[in-house]
Amino acid sequence: MMRPVPFVLVVLLSAGASGCDGCGQSAAVEGGECEQVSDCAEGLMCLGRVCQQAPQARGPRDSSHDGDVLNIGADGDSDVETTDDGLDVGRDVHVDGAADIDGADAGDAGAEHTGQEVGVDADGDAGVDVDGGGTDTGIVVQCGPSPTGKGGEMCDVPAGPVWIGCNYTVDTECRSEEYPYHQVTVPAFKIDRNDVTAAEYEACVVESACIAADGSLDYVCNYGRRGREAHPINCVDWSQAEDCCTWAGKRLPTEAEWEMAARGTDGRKYPWGNDSLDCDHAVMSAGLCSNSGTSPVGSKPLGASPYGALDLIGNVWQWVADDWHADYTGAPTDGTAWVENPRGSYRVMRGGSWSNSSTFYLRVSYRNRIGPTRDENNFGFRCAYSASLDFDAGTDAQDSGPEDAGADAGADAGGPCATYLCMCDSYCKMDLGVPKCISGCRTDWDCCPNKWCVEGKCR
Repeated sequence: MMRPVPFVLVVLLSAGASGCDGCGQSAAVEGGECEQVSDCAEGLMCLGRVCQQAPQARGPRDSSHDGDVLNIGADGDSDVETTDDGLDVGRDVHVDGAADIDGADAGDAGAEHTGQEVGVDADGDAGVDVDGGGTDTGIVVQCGPSPTGKGGEMCDVPAGPVWIGCNYTVDTECRSEEYPYHQVTVPAFKIDRNDVTAAEYEACVVESACIAADGSLDYVCNYGRRGREAHPINCVDWSQAEDCCTWAGKRLPTEAEWEMAARGTDGRKYPWGNDSLDCDHAVMSAGLCSNSGTSPVGSKPLGASPYGALDLIGNVWQWVADDWHADYTGAPTDGTAWVENPRGSYRVMRGGSWSNSSTFYLRVSYRNRIGPTRDENNFGFRCAYSASLDFDAGTDAQDSGPEDAGADAGADAGGPCATYLCMCDSYCKMDLGVPKCISGCRTDWDCCPNKWCVEGKCR
């Protein structure tokens, strides 16, 4: 006798036969939960763990308006033209200690309104070439000797607001821990131009301030390896990195500082812009690149950040000061390290390394959760230094006391405000000698795209 078909099977077969809209699909619809963009249906982004419509990306602005232009011009010349990718921003990196940031040079054609020059010099010259698709962000800064006399060159990063996290208008690979995309105001600081080298770390060990990196069982570890003195130190844990920075009179950068140094203020995906990642820009193992270990620091000049820092993507992962948090909800907005008391069980590493075979990890917004006692052969670090930039901007009588309301536009156009970037719908104003971002506008160029300055407000 034939056995009867179980009822539940009949129900399932019936359901399958009748068909159902969306059965067997894992992509979440708008409003559904997600961890990354691939969890969402086509056309949606994973924002704050919820599938949502992405805000419209900024388009080019009409450059015919008069006003105080603060950025723009991804083509690398010293005008104010915005290209279709919305990138801009012209920044000259001087490494000879002669940075001129007052905007008074008559030779800076087209940039005299802000004192900003166009161009990142990956080769360290004070020119404006942006070979390799590099884009820049409009602030003249400088790289020079360490102010403490220890460690390698450092690059200045001026104070100002910056957007941290996943910029979903240029990056569709983000995970939930990179959200929300939020604004942070970071004080002026310096960042090591390169990762700390094996030679620099050994100097710390010689002075008994650091513990030797134990790489005896791993040939990829650089400490004590002849011929690798200029390679980044690796195989170090978080405490070893912190000790070395302390010995050098510096400190580990905060997560916000690291990201600002890596991407500038225009929300780019990579230090050099939004162009695709390749072997000419980073030491990695993705695509056609093949690496069995680290490379000497600074060996990929085309990968320079807007401030002139090198190897912020690839070569070695870099420890930062912060404890790990699942996302940016509740993160500090003043650029300080986000730490718990007592300290959390994990720290944050940024930048990716030589061993990464996926470009997913090699983006400026990617965050890696790592236990502080781990010391892998792709773990390294660089240091930061808290310092105010020495602006050579001259003396403005308007800045020496209470400002006249009728002179705001002229008085604040020079000096520190010339290089202090504010987000759209706001402008820079001196307050007792300190540049601050004020909500509102003086000209149309202070406003977000598709808005105009009407009676001091962007409408």
